[in-house]
Amino acid sequence: HDAGNLSEAAAAFHAAATLLDEAIEVQQIADAEADGSVSLERATCRLHEALCLLKDGRPEECIAACSDVLQDGVRVVAAGEVVGADPDDPEAAETAKSVVVEPAASKRRDSLPPQIRARALHRRAKARLAVDDLDGALEDARGAAFMGDRNAVQFYGRLMREGPGVVPEGGDA
Repeated sequence: HDAGNLSEAAAAFHAAATLLDEAIEVQQIADAEADGSVSLERATCRLHEALCLLKDGRPEECIAACSDVLQDGVRVVAAGEVVGADPDDPEAAETAKSVVVEPAASKRRDSLPPQIRARALHRRAKARLAVDDLDGALEDARGAAFMGDRNAVQFYGRLMREGPGVVPEGGDA
């Protein structure tokens, strides 16, 4: 992703993660993944993909890639899409007026190392800020900061001080 063609790099990392998904399924069937190394490699590929997507100006896709790593159900909801507990119940459902991020009702946690989870939260915080989801960006940045990610600590502090006007800086997104 350092060479500049972010779209191709994102696609390559996505393809690698997909292949690793298949390897994980095979290993789970064989019950051979005791150390989690394939899952860790898959998460790393998805995080590289997320970085490329973020740098390429595709924050919604970055959010999806990071949420896939975190497995917590956060997703981008397009403007005009019905959101709520029951889309068939007009009283319970709302129509999104702009791009928002909707967390899932139940959050599933993965056994990834904290530094991987922190990196995913930090990148997703920047992407959430890019889609004007300041509350979500604060939540993710705070989570990454509490996991000890130095860059996330700085980003969270800037979000708290400057609010929605914060422009994510370069570095490890």
